Amino acid sequence: MNDVLITEYRKFAADHYHSLPGFCEPRHGHNWELEASVRIDNVSLRPEYKNKSEFSNKSRLHDGCKRALSAVKQTSQAQINLSSTLDTWVAIMDRSLLNEQNILAGRNPTAEVLAECLFQFLETSGLCPVIVRIKEKSHYWAICMKC
Repeated sequence: MNDVLITEYRKFAADHYHSLPGFCEPRHGHNWELEASVRIDNVSLRPEYKNKSEFSNKSRLHDGCKRALSAVKQTSQAQINLSSTLDTWVAIMDRSLLNEQNILAGRNPTAEVLAECLFQFLETSGLCPVIVRIKEKSHYWAICMKC
């Protein structure tokens, strides 16, 4: 059995401003990018044969194929869940003023905060996030990850 990571990528556009003691920036926008990786636990990626005679045993071979098909289904369902969850999150954030988002209430909407917010959003959606990256500028990514 193995753990498998599935990663998806999305883009969205949103504005924000900063109004903190010692740090103010007027409203401005970014073309944000995100990558999110979630873990799928205990995926049997290949049949396990102890010797060549088991490989030639049709029943054992059939069982191995069924396990492999089950792994494909498990991975496909996780991909669908991740896609749907990211689409929902992007729909909330896209073309918005991030400072007005309820999900970010009272927080300065930086790339770091967005990465943490998306990580928690994935968790509350029943997924097992491992790493979330949010790109604010061409040379700047913020990462939230499970240690």
